Amino acid sequence: MGEQTSYKAIGSLRSVDFMGRVGFPKAVRQNYNIQPGSEIEMYVVGDKIILEKYKPQCCFCGSDQRITTFMEKDICEHCIGELYDIKS
Repeated sequence: MGEQTSYKAIGSLRSVDFMGRVGFPKAVRQNYNIQPGSEIEMYVVGDKIILEKYKPQCCFCGSDQRITTFMEKDICEHCIGELYDIKS
């Protein structure tokens, strides 16, 4: 989860539906490029539930730059190069 500690109120109240779902306001979806099928991570911090747009990170170094998924693992380009060097 990001290190953000301040929150911005968006003036929107949503109800949980009978399936336990909560909808995002259209403006939020547009501003944060949340499309149908976008993955959202959920965190619980004290009594708060925090939702964050999922950003894949390298399973080795934690980088979120130039990520490739291989065998269901997210790996950055740098670590792929390191693995390739081990094989050589």
